[in-house]
Order: sequence, then C-alpha cells, then structure tokens
Amino acid sequence: VVLVTIGVRWAQHPDEPTAVVSQSRQPEAGTPSPAGVWRLEKPPVMLPAAAVLVWRGASDAGNAPRQELRDALVPYEADRYAEAAERLEALAGKYPALAEAHFYLGVCRLFMDRNADAATSLKAAHSLAHPALAGDAAWYLALAYHQSGRDGDARPLLEKLCSAAGKDSAKACSGLKELSVVQ
Repeated sequence: VVLVTIGVRWAQHPDEPTAVVSQSRQPEAGTPSPAGVWRLEKPPVMLPAAAVLVWRGASDAGNAPRQELRDALVPYEADRYAEAAERLEALAGKYPALAEAHFYLGVCRLFMDRNADAATSLKAAHSLAHPALAGDAAWYLALAYHQSGRDGDARPLLEKLCSAAGKDSAKACSGLKELSVVQ
C-alpha cells in the first residue's frame, strides 16, 4: 500500500524534486561564529528548588519571595518584557537579596534596549548569584556592558567564563576573540 501510494504521488508530480528532512540535527563542532555571539537570547526561567518545593506543615512566609518571583515571571515567559520589568523591579526593591529578581529584570531591560539599566540590575544579580545562576549572570552582564559600549568592563567577565568549563565557555571565548579583533 505504501509503495502504491508513493508511486501514484510520483506519477502525479514527477518533476518536483524530493528532499530528505532529518528530524534531529547534530550540533556543529567548534565555537559559535563571532557574528552570532552577541545575539540576545532569552534565558529559560530557572528557579532554585526552594521556589518550587512546598514543605508540608511549614509556614509559607519563608517561601513568599519565591512565589512572588514565579508570579512576576509570568509576563516574562510570554515575552511581555515591559510588564515583567515593572513587576521584577518592585520585587527587587522588596527583596533586594533575591538574585533571580535582579537577573530577570536585567534580561528584560536588555530586550527593551535599556542596556545601562540592564547592566545595573545584572551587576546586582552577579554579586548575589548562587552557583547555578552565576554563569548566566556573568554572561548577560558582559552582554549588557558590550551593548553599552563598555567592552573593557565585559572583558574580565568573559575571561573568567572562557577559562571555566561551563556552558557559556565557548560563547565567552568567541566574545573575547571578537573584542580583540575590534580593538
């Protein structure tokens, strides 16, 4: 039946070229091209376990900042960056030690092309960041510095990321190469 169907389709459209499309594509080897290194990409929402876990019988007061963070990130996930920035700015003011609020506020500001403000938020996030957030905070802070024309401030962050074996290592090394070519 399959062969007959293919034969009938081919007989109806013999001049049309056929193409094989692969569903899975292997990542290319090497580092990303410098042209794409500074492209702004939206990081996924990553919350610490404390934000997701609810302890039975425990008071909810200690989890309030995390719940408010989840609520503030709803517009971020829908690409409504101005609304998310408003909510995250209020949250960062209310909980100044909440690194994720500063981080996602900085990313929203990058998408809104408010690079200097983004750098301020991301610098706070970088200084407060726990290990799981530190690499992302450093990368987006370097990106904010670069987009603000402050490549000298971006360089030490990129050097540290490049020498580390993290997920942003190759991207940071490519960014360093691009900065060296520009100078």
